[in-house]
Amino acid sequence: MKTLVGIIGHKGKYGLFLQRLFADYGCEVIGADAQDGPGVDTRNRMIVDKAQVVVFSVPPREVVDGAIARLVDRSRPEQLWMDITSIKVAPVSAMLASRAEVLGLHPMCAPTSKSLRGQTIVVCPARLNHWQSWAEDFLHWTGAKLKVCSPEEHDRTIAIVQGLVHAMQLTMAATIRSLGQDVRESLSFTSPVYRIAISLIGRILKQDAALYADIQMLNPNIPQVLSQAAIELNKLLETVGTHKQEVFAEQFVASRDHFGREELDDAFHLFEELNQLLADRSSEHQVLLEVREDKPGLLHAITGVFAERGINLTHIHSFRAADGYRFLLGLDRPREKIAVQLALGQIAECGLANEVK
Repeated sequence: MKTLVGIIGHKGKYGLFLQRLFADYGCEVIGADAQDGPGVDTRNRMIVDKAQVVVFSVPPREVVDGAIARLVDRSRPEQLWMDITSIKVAPVSAMLASRAEVLGLHPMCAPTSKSLRGQTIVVCPARLNHWQSWAEDFLHWTGAKLKVCSPEEHDRTIAIVQGLVHAMQLTMAATIRSLGQDVRESLSFTSPVYRIAISLIGRILKQDAALYADIQMLNPNIPQVLSQAAIELNKLLETVGTHKQEVFAEQFVASRDHFGREELDDAFHLFEELNQLLADRSSEHQVLLEVREDKPGLLHAITGVFAERGINLTHIHSFRAADGYRFLLGLDRPREKIAVQLALGQIAECGLANEVK
């Protein structure tokens, strides 16, 4: 018998992602959403009345404003309640007021991800008994890396991992804007290093301002983190403004020692890989191919077509996309050459892949 999962907020970006995820796991999925018009509270109660597993996929502010609290009287001891918000103390506390078993989750990726495989999910078990095995099986099935902690530890650490990182990127964006710097023009001056920084800023600015406001404003640990960041930035301003090179070096080395050799080595090598990927993306001769479904031997077949026509591939990168998989192939000659055109035509005709232009 299929597990019946009810998603509160099933038409949001993460709600749609969760619908696919639980359906792929073999569950029956139902849901309610404010996007369906007036009467959402009634629809939410109907979902809780029917579902065995209830998942709250609503913005953090709605959790704080009582979205969960309005449903606790409909809870049942044989249910499992979960949430996926970016804060954990408030939603877990609200769910614990119910009679259901409780598990707090925070997937550390955007809902545009193809799957959770290789991503990190923070797991906050609060009250698990009957549903523990089911929850463990489901989480391991996702292929995600699991970080188990308390809600309090989550919120303290996320104040750095998300709060500080997002705040620095937003500060960079505001600084670039207030200085009147043309982003496109500045990119023409740079190596891939700056492009990585700009891409991080762009990823945030492309999304919903209200969500990022909630991340900054609803975690009570973040003001202290941002206050310390302001202190450190003012220290740097004073050090640079007065040309205190020795002080700069002391602070630089102190931070390096705090990070540790292993973490710095990992970060350096990861950055070099990203740097090379961006350099390859900017190479003169390349094609981008898209496939809906990856299959064993697919890449071998594609590269074989190029080999048959004497075309050497200078680099190959594969990555997941929202609508399938993509292969970035570097070529030893321009795309407009007849041999390349014939190879691309053959790849499309055989149903191997389509070029993204």
